[in-house]
Amino acid sequence: MSATINFLGTHKVSDKSHHGRKSTFNHTNGYSIPKAQTAAEPLADGEMDGLSAATLRMTYGDRVGSRKAMAATLPNFVVLDKKVLYFKGYMKSTVHESALENYRVRYFKIYYYLEDDTISIGEPEVENSGLPQGPFLSRCALPNASGKQYHWSDLNIGKNLEVFGKVLRLYECNNATKTFLSSEGIIVPAEETPPSDPYSFSRKAVDHPNYVHATPNDFDKQKQFLVLDRKVLRFFCQWEDPSSSGAKLNAVLFYFLMDDTIEVRELHDANDGRDPFPVFLRRMRVPRDHRNLPTEFPSSTLEVSEVEVKDYLNPADLCTGNDVTVFGRTFYLHDCDEFTREFYRRNFQANMQAVDVAAPAPEAMAPAIPPYNGIGSPEDSYLSCVTIDPKAPLGQKSLLQLLQRKGTDPDRPEYVKPGDFHVGATLEVFGVNFVVTDADAAVMAFMEANPDQFTNEGMNATRSHFGK
Repeated sequence: MSATINFLGTHKVSDKSHHGRKSTFNHTNGYSIPKAQTAAEPLADGEMDGLSAATLRMTYGDRVGSRKAMAATLPNFVVLDKKVLYFKGYMKSTVHESALENYRVRYFKIYYYLEDDTISIGEPEVENSGLPQGPFLSRCALPNASGKQYHWSDLNIGKNLEVFGKVLRLYECNNATKTFLSSEGIIVPAEETPPSDPYSFSRKAVDHPNYVHATPNDFDKQKQFLVLDRKVLRFFCQWEDPSSSGAKLNAVLFYFLMDDTIEVRELHDANDGRDPFPVFLRRMRVPRDHRNLPTEFPSSTLEVSEVEVKDYLNPADLCTGNDVTVFGRTFYLHDCDEFTREFYRRNFQANMQAVDVAAPAPEAMAPAIPPYNGIGSPEDSYLSCVTIDPKAPLGQKSLLQLLQRKGTDPDRPEYVKPGDFHVGATLEVFGVNFVVTDADAAVMAFMEANPDQFTNEGMNATRSHFGK
């Protein structure tokens, strides 16, 4: 007897024996190589939109396409999160036991949170009001006069808001609140003008007077002394002294930032012939024009003060490469120290450059040998000119006689010079003529190094001898 299987409903047993996934690799020589994939054709725009809609429909059902239907499925704390209605309000607060005022007008900001129907109220702080201001009501569910909770439909411009016995008048709201109330079918009246606070009006003369006193700069004389003490600008300068045939006096000009005074000191050189008094100008304030004084001022008996002179030299008048006049004397500023450069770079955005004022060194002149004066021999006179301790000549055939040129006056002899020597030259020594026939390499090197001591003929003859 063969067994039969009873199929219930649509249940059917498949006769498929292999249910594994198809392999995406081919195995060749022990290696797995991916099979070639056939590229699918791209979807058209309409097909892509239909696929997206089908995906949303499978996820959200028939509610897709209806925002209200979707919003209905979300809780209020998600839909109405961070949505707040904003109103402005005021109330009159009675002032007791005061002869100057009877009441005050206090202004408030009311926030209604649609998320959970709660209300918070704050009062902007007014300077010198004498009232504790700031948070007026913490966020909470506010009950109305009937004991029910305030709803957003109860709030509008021109309505009163009762807050635990105190009544606030709503007179203004923002555009977002107007839009929300209008979308819910509520007519928003025009904004009202709140009454002014008499106490704040009386305080305007004190808080905002017509005449405002300008506070002077805090950098006064005392602060200048404390901040700029021992900070000195140093300039190196020159002054042409007219009393010494145009001799230039080197000096140092000090500007003391502590009290805006100036001091000038001389710089002495060794054996300059000047008295050793270093202070050229004692420390004092220097007027820009010392002659601009009132005609009635007795300058011969009194010193100049700030009453007579208002304009004094300041750091802006000092700069390297420029002149500065100190009581009629013009000093040329040519250099300064590093602190002064940094001070002008930081405060004036100026780069102080040094100017070279050093005088060129005088050319050393070779002393000329004076002519023979007839006293003694010419050799004695020559030796006394070239040396401090002359030696006695070496007999009659001395070196000077040896180097004396032929045909010169014995009393005013002329001597042989290096230019008289060259290959082929003839020299007469004690009546004997000598012809120069050869020279070594050192002679040629000396002639090349000093061509101004030799004639062109002598140079060419010597070069020809060396084959040059």
